[in-house]
Amino acid sequence: MAIAIKKTAAIAIAAGLTFAGSAGVAAQDALAQTMNTTAVTTAAGVPDASSIPTDGTVKLTINKRVNPTELRPANGEADTGASGAGLQGVGFTAEKINVDITKQENFNKVAALANKRDIAGAKALGTDTPQTFEDTNENGQTSLNLPVGAYIIRETKPPKASTTETYVPADPFIVFLPMTNKEGTGWNKDVQVYPKNSMAKVSKTVVDAGKNTKSDGAGESGKPGFLGARPAENAVVKYTLDGVVPAAPEGRELKNVTLTDASKSAELQWNKENNAFIKGVYVVRDGAEVAIDAANYTVNSTVEVPKTNPGGLAAGADQAFTVTVDAKKAGLKPGETVRVKVEATMLKDDTASKGIENSVRESFVFRNPSTDTDDTPKETPDDKVVTYVGNISVYKRGDENKALAGAEFQIGKCNSDKSGLDGKAIQAGITDAEGNLTFPGLHVTDYVDDAEATGTIANYCVVETKAPQGYATPKGKAATKEITLTRTTTNKLNAGKTAFEAVANSNEIANGAVVDNVKKTTPTLPATGGMGVLIIVLAGLAIIGGGVYAARRNSQSA
Repeated sequence: MAIAIKKTAAIAIAAGLTFAGSAGVAAQDALAQTMNTTAVTTAAGVPDASSIPTDGTVKLTINKRVNPTELRPANGEADTGASGAGLQGVGFTAEKINVDITKQENFNKVAALANKRDIAGAKALGTDTPQTFEDTNENGQTSLNLPVGAYIIRETKPPKASTTETYVPADPFIVFLPMTNKEGTGWNKDVQVYPKNSMAKVSKTVVDAGKNTKSDGAGESGKPGFLGARPAENAVVKYTLDGVVPAAPEGRELKNVTLTDASKSAELQWNKENNAFIKGVYVVRDGAEVAIDAANYTVNSTVEVPKTNPGGLAAGADQAFTVTVDAKKAGLKPGETVRVKVEATMLKDDTASKGIENSVRESFVFRNPSTDTDDTPKETPDDKVVTYVGNISVYKRGDENKALAGAEFQIGKCNSDKSGLDGKAIQAGITDAEGNLTFPGLHVTDYVDDAEATGTIANYCVVETKAPQGYATPKGKAATKEITLTRTTTNKLNAGKTAFEAVANSNEIANGAVVDNVKKTTPTLPATGGMGVLIIVLAGLAIIGGGVYAARRNSQSA
């Protein structure tokens, strides 16, 4: 009988180890692919249940950890080496099971339920009104003094998550108060448990500085209405998708981690031929990027746009792709980051939402290795980045505000003294028959790489490089117009075509300048020769003629 009691007590200790949030011996193999395991042993000698002290209360301290990276012995005592970060703001309750654990029969019954994680069976024995812990503090700790007994501990309030995080709460567990001490010689009345949360978090970054939308140009070179093409690489932006690897709950293993990217096909184009848009899949381990072998992840470039949690999706998203990493094959560990680098071509901003949006979410699946079944997939909300672009136009006019075709312009960032461009032009074009020229999809200057621009901001400048025929081409600063383009710029050419003015209730980012030209004129000077000589000749002829006439008359008179 004594041997049987010792065995059941040892089971209870193993239960305590499991319920404290670090897996017991049976769970170690199931979690080995995501955690480093430490052997857990029970004490050689175990006191009888009848020796449990019933005087006073037992202090239970919950140490809430998120994404622990290793399994450690859980013996009811403080563990200064426990991994995972303390989690603040988590709520717990304790329900006392209505049995007297000082009676060995009752002790063994609850221990058996505990080892099976049979919370419903424990609840069927009857429980008192739950007692509530204060929320965990900044170190993830909360304590409560409780009467001797066995308790169902439930996580009732999740931590406050950011808009890109999701938490998988710890399963309910049973704890004995007091617990046997680690030597197995007595009872510990200051019990420490370490239930863990699984946390997944997704984030996205974009590198879009100096990038503009795709512009293949239009019209015939050198003719009114011509717009030169921009280099294809000028429209390519780089995105980085990051997903934190969650820890598997007790009795589960992480099957996979999936990052799902969504966007609008009218705004972003992905080179899906042989998944060329994928530029690398990594796990960030100990601060370094380690490439994941292509055999350990799957890319699907034609999945449906997620229908759950639509609030964070890219506006108007109608295309999506996924990258799914096999957790076991890739050796993923809790707290590491799955990173996917991709490239896309910006086509345009359709202005419906104002901005070219791209969103990503993380989903993951735990599986039960003992039953070979998958849990319901869980996912984070989306993280979204935005690139803002707009149009800059030129209206060219001559005398009496008449439109001028054929004026040639270049656009780029202004140099320091606003007398021309800083470096090469972004694009060139020629005004059309209506005097208009528009440079489309230029990156705003006040928001770069999904953040407020800092430091000195260079505005755009348009430089007239050749005036229409019959008009003078301005030189130096006179040839240059500085134009602002920010997220809030909504200026368009007014009805009178005299200036670009703000338009109310517009999602379109736009601005421009009215540029005047002066006609060429040829100055006239007094002419030499020509008419003056003729007059002298005519006068001479008149004199000669007069002399002849006089001579003839005198001859007749004689």
